[in-house]
Amino acid sequence: MYDVCVIGCGRVGLPLALAMYSNGLKVVGIDLNEDLIGSVNEKREMPFNEPGFEEILRESDFTIINARESFPDASTYVITVGTPLMQHIETDLSHIKKVIDKLIDEDKIKGRLIILRSTVAPRTTQLLKKYIEQKTNLKMGYGFYLAMCPERLAEGMALKELYQLPQIIGVEDDKSYEAAVYIFETFKVEMIRCNFITAELSKLLCNIYRYINFAIPNYFTYIADKFGADVFEVFNVMNKDYPRNAGLKSPGFAAGTCVPGYRKIKVYETAESKRCVGDITFKDLFENFKHYYVDSFIHKLEVAAKKKIINCTHRKFTGVMVRVMFDFEGEEYFECTEDHLIPMEIDDETYIGKSNTITPFMKVYRFKNGGVVKERVKAIVTYSVEDFDVYNLELETPSKQDDLFYVDAITGLVHHNCLRKDFGMISENMPHSDLLVQAYKVNEFMPKFYVDKVKDKIYGKAVAVLGYTMKRDADDTRDSLVPKMIRYIERLSPQSVMIHEPNLPMGTTIIDKENDFEFLNNWYESAILRADVIFIAMNHSVFDNLTIKHFDTGIKIVDIWGVLKQNNLIVEV
Repeated sequence: MYDVCVIGCGRVGLPLALAMYSNGLKVVGIDLNEDLIGSVNEKREMPFNEPGFEEILRESDFTIINARESFPDASTYVITVGTPLMQHIETDLSHIKKVIDKLIDEDKIKGRLIILRSTVAPRTTQLLKKYIEQKTNLKMGYGFYLAMCPERLAEGMALKELYQLPQIIGVEDDKSYEAAVYIFETFKVEMIRCNFITAELSKLLCNIYRYINFAIPNYFTYIADKFGADVFEVFNVMNKDYPRNAGLKSPGFAAGTCVPGYRKIKVYETAESKRCVGDITFKDLFENFKHYYVDSFIHKLEVAAKKKIINCTHRKFTGVMVRVMFDFEGEEYFECTEDHLIPMEIDDETYIGKSNTITPFMKVYRFKNGGVVKERVKAIVTYSVEDFDVYNLELETPSKQDDLFYVDAITGLVHHNCLRKDFGMISENMPHSDLLVQAYKVNEFMPKFYVDKVKDKIYGKAVAVLGYTMKRDADDTRDSLVPKMIRYIERLSPQSVMIHEPNLPMGTTIIDKENDFEFLNNWYESAILRADVIFIAMNHSVFDNLTIKHFDTGIKIVDIWGVLKQNNLIVEV
């Protein structure tokens, strides 16, 4: 018998399952997605980008079973299936109900703990309690156990936050609480006991609070435009040395799952650690480097080891940056300055040095998930930058290749987006319009607002859209508002619409089932080469160093996130 069976191994379930496995629990997964199952079971690869978990997966025997088969026997079933919002502001509980029905049909409720981890509408857990009791004649707290334990992690931060954030445990009997504690105490975090409704609302209201916070600057954008002012200039003026506006966000799209967008490095507590403590920003590492080890390359990068950081220095750099993009799906770009030596090989024997000698199709040594690999270079972009933050790590007992050089990209306007469906889980209980509905309307209006700003310039012209996913540096397209914006662009009969999303495979057709959208993912140069109008739709780090000097004269740019730092929403080159 397994300790835990995680039902739904997507972006919430799979990291949780692997972390529980790493904690020493006997864990199995369940999912319907055959591509995901093949990626995990056969390729031993994460089907999406979540730092730190590919190493855990590769070193484990964790498997996922097809949900069409019988569920394996387990002491605890964790439900992390989707709970979408239906067309008429109605929460869709069909996926959860199918799971419960199958557990009942296979006689796998009695004596088990059922943990609901999906985001659900208020009173859903109570509804499930009554539903199970009615169908089985078992009583909660005696015949079966039930807990609402919401997930509150940010994509890209799961490995760190699972071991840092308090775990909310919503229960209504002591036995269910004890059973849930047995599972989550393996993370060694604080556990907060409350009842079902409090646990449900704690998740919903966290997301709604942030969603409303983003509606405020977006509505300010609309107000500024009505009076002929540019919102970025207004924000700069009103926020300058004014501490009471510190919490005011910047305008932009708010729709997807929560993901912070800072450049980070993996750190370890000891040289023997197999699992990293987490990903730390260079700025934080600069301020607190004394207790960490990092991956170090030894002798032509043929061997990797962990070495203690003994110093971390910071300086500003002005000059030319070379961004080398590798042919590895989902991996972040490697950045270096012109004087940085990148060990590489052209063939099996030749070993050369400087970054300005790199050309596409070369194979370059690179550290990846616990081992050294050689990856094909797929593109190189050169930037002129000013006051770029450069961090240098000095390691204990350095060898020729040990002095690691890192560049911390300047972050633009970082948004922590939240699930827009959550407002509906509250609003379906209200007959009147309220603050939640108004926030939803404001945020959903923004794609049309941005397109309308240049609607007279689109007919018969070539349009480029830079960025497609729902969040800075994310590969997640769920609930992105960019497809909606593109549909508004297409209504105006442009000659073409070219999309460039650096976090998805380049030069391939992207089939986005979540948004019922299909597009060719153009290379950056191809997308902007013939463009008359450009929308910077997402503030990915690869765009951080763009300036108007990178664009041809006569182009109109809709700079949604203020990436170009021109204090103008519409930038004319």
